[in-house]
Amino acid sequence: MILDVREPKWGKRDRNQKLVGRIMHKFDDFEFAAADGNFYGIPSFQMDKVDEFQYFGNVKMKCTFATMPGHTGDVMIRKRNQDSFLCIPSYRNSDKQHLMGVFDGHGMYGTEASTFAAQRFAQLFSESLGAMAEEEHRSQDDAVALKLKEGMQQTHEDMVHKLADCSLSGTTAVCCYIDGQHLYCANVGDSRAILAHTVDGRYAVTDLSDDHKADNPGEKERIVNNGGKVVKDWEGGPARVFKKDPVISNGQLVEVPGLAMSRSIGDTTAHEVGVTAEAEILYKKLSPDDRLIIIASDGVWEFMTSHEACTLVTRSLDSEGGWMDLHMAANALINEAEYRWQTQDGYVCDDITVVIIMLDVD
Repeated sequence: MILDVREPKWGKRDRNQKLVGRIMHKFDDFEFAAADGNFYGIPSFQMDKVDEFQYFGNVKMKCTFATMPGHTGDVMIRKRNQDSFLCIPSYRNSDKQHLMGVFDGHGMYGTEASTFAAQRFAQLFSESLGAMAEEEHRSQDDAVALKLKEGMQQTHEDMVHKLADCSLSGTTAVCCYIDGQHLYCANVGDSRAILAHTVDGRYAVTDLSDDHKADNPGEKERIVNNGGKVVKDWEGGPARVFKKDPVISNGQLVEVPGLAMSRSIGDTTAHEVGVTAEAEILYKKLSPDDRLIIIASDGVWEFMTSHEACTLVTRSLDSEGGWMDLHMAANALINEAEYRWQTQDGYVCDDITVVIIMLDVD
């Protein structure tokens, strides 16, 4: 998809050009209670200011994030934010490795699920990379893709054993791992990552992930073959996964689980009927034309296309007031997403989280 946006003002930059942005850069080890599933020793993320692009080998990068809790009709009363995210440049203390991601929790324990998944996946994937031989890491893209898949699956299994109850709670996960000029995107659920690159002085947008919606033909077939069904609650509403037959709860017959995606971490009831935590992996070697990565929860994508999100961010970066201010661009994106929820849905607004990475590749 080609956007009608000219080559940005930040298209050709001096290596010493000063920029300002917020990053989250510190990830500490943590422990879990074995029995009750409660968290102990939750890691802290250190937020700093970055006053210039950081140069990692032949890839120069800057990243930022923004998140906003949703509401159920009154914008002055915000609900608990169930989104979590990762924004870890210099992942594993390597100047070439970076891990970014968004996790959109849902259900009664959605916040706990997304927090657990973000932290556990970052830890597991780091351990997996550390166990790989250097030659394997550098020469076999399939090996890294496999580690990403295994990390997502193990995160799901650990959540099942360590959270008090994830029968009807869980999270999406979409993560971008950058190793030098190698970009990997792992996705479970309906959060999304996109890549903007320039073509003849204009932007083109490529989705790095596919939304795992329950009515996607291949996804629906797997669910039906595993004893589930996919139906819409109302015209225009999302397709949801249910067990084929109702169950008795508190003396009443109810349809469960009603999950509005076909892949997730957690959600053990939905996993009984074909929902899976298997991640889809995309690999790409970064080129000088690759300029911007946007990772966001479906609070952004519900009423906004990949094209529109990229246009909004790039125009904010090139505006007189927001020139080169990546954090301002991130906030512009979530503000526009909230506005669209208010004008198109009216009563509710989902949690909205974005992570944006600006690239300068030699």
